[in-house]
Amino acid sequence: MEQKVIVVTGSNKGIGKAVVEKLLQEAPEFNVVIMTSRDTERGNAAKQEIEIEQSGIANGRLVYHQLDVIDKQSIEIFRQYIEANYNKIDVLINNAGIAFKGNAWGGEVARATIQTNLHGMMYVTEGLLPVMKEGGHIINVTSMAGKFKKIPDENLRNKFLSTEMTREELLRLAEDFIEGVEQDNWRERGWQGSTYSVSKVLANGYTRVLDRELKAQGRNLRVNAMCPGWIATDMAGPNATGTVEEGARTPVMLAKYTGQESGRFWENQQMKEWDELN
Repeated sequence: MEQKVIVVTGSNKGIGKAVVEKLLQEAPEFNVVIMTSRDTERGNAAKQEIEIEQSGIANGRLVYHQLDVIDKQSIEIFRQYIEANYNKIDVLINNAGIAFKGNAWGGEVARATIQTNLHGMMYVTEGLLPVMKEGGHIINVTSMAGKFKKIPDENLRNKFLSTEMTREELLRLAEDFIEGVEQDNWRERGWQGSTYSVSKVLANGYTRVLDRELKAQGRNLRVNAMCPGWIATDMAGPNATGTVEEGARTPVMLAKYTGQESGRFWENQQMKEWDELN
């Protein structure tokens, strides 16, 4: 039987771990579910917890491998592991991300947040594209906080809504925000005052850019962004209203989804327009 392989980054806790658990329960078509994390000890501990809880379901399908999304060497080691053991990946869920607590602000915060939430997503995706199976699906976990309507400046907002934005322009905009925070003129540059929100705006922009690039290259790959909701995790904090099980619903739905929509945004298991606020 041909193996069907799914990879979930940042899955030792929170939504990522819940996605892995839900895949094992509800997506038997994936006979290899690979969970990853930066910290090997925590990742293996999470794998053992899931295997104990789902002893009759996991049944050898669950695999753990270390992966640091901002370390290109780690990504290359993971790519080689995939190639040697599974040949190709059917679905990649880019879940790994960070958010600083409270009112953390400043150039270092902005750079670190964008480094993980944008560049890490890009590094992993680019690094694994050679082992993505044709007809496969890349699912980027972003946020409703990253909807383009959140950008206060119309000219800046329209750059993200444009169907002609390039990768180079996206990266320039990321650097523009960081410089704006460092120089305390981010308002004048048209940005909102949340490093997390801007990082997710950029991740949504990357989803659209990547979709166009893949089409231009003739790759038969879908790429979609999605919001899991406001979920009570270490990242979102105790005030969030959703459970991690609820947060896993949309990514798992998209992992199983066979429709050909690509370059789109999904929320509450439904496709939304990019220029929608709510």
